[in-house]
Amino acid sequence: REALVPFPVAIINDDEPYHYQPRWINYLAAVAAEHGAKWIIPFDADEFWYSPHGTITAVLDKIPETYDTLHVKSIQMRDFECRFTDEEGMGKVAYRWTPNRVVANGNHMVYPVLHDLVEGVLELREIQFRSFDHMLDKCVERVKMLDPTLPYSEGTHQRVLATMTGEEQAQWWAQRMARPVTYDPIPRIGGGSWANGMPCMRR
Repeated sequence: REALVPFPVAIINDDEPYHYQPRWINYLAAVAAEHGAKWIIPFDADEFWYSPHGTITAVLDKIPETYDTLHVKSIQMRDFECRFTDEEGMGKVAYRWTPNRVVANGNHMVYPVLHDLVEGVLELREIQFRSFDHMLDKCVERVKMLDPTLPYSEGTHQRVLATMTGEEQAQWWAQRMARPVTYDPIPRIGGGSWANGMPCMRR
C-alpha cells in the first residue's frame, strides 16, 4: 500500500470469504469507467503489461474506434530475467469500456466482442510462481478460496496441484525449474537489467 501512495490509485478492500474474481473485476471496471477510463486492463499482481510500440496510454489512444478488444499473449516467465521456451499462457484481454460488457473468469475473454480482436498491440509477461513456497500458497491454500459458484473446470491447474502429496509437489516443482529457458528480461522503465546483467537464476 505504501508503494502506491505517490500514484493516483484507489484501494478497495476485499474481505469476502471466497475469491469472486469475475464479480470484482467487472465492479472495478465500472468504477474505473466512472473515473474516466476508456480502456479496461484487468490484470493480476503477477503480470507485467507493456507495449513494444510506446506507452500503453499512447498506444491505446491511437486504436481506431472500430476495434474494441485486444487479445494479449501471455509470455510465461520463470523469473524476471528468463522466459520459458516451451510454454505459452492462455492470454488475456483489454477492452474498450461499455456498460454491457462482462469479463469472464481468468480475464481471458470479455463478452460481447462488438467488433474485432486485435493482437500484437500490448504484451504481458507473467511470473506465475515466484518460489516453491509461493506455489504452495497459490495452489494449495488459495484453492480453498475459489468461488464455489464456478464450475469445477475453473482453476484446474490449482486443483490438481492441491491434491498432490508433498513429494509429488516437490517433484513437479523440480521438473518446472528444469524446463528450458532463454534470457529475455521483462522490460523495465528506463531500461537496465533486473539482476545486474547476471545469467538466468533459478529462484
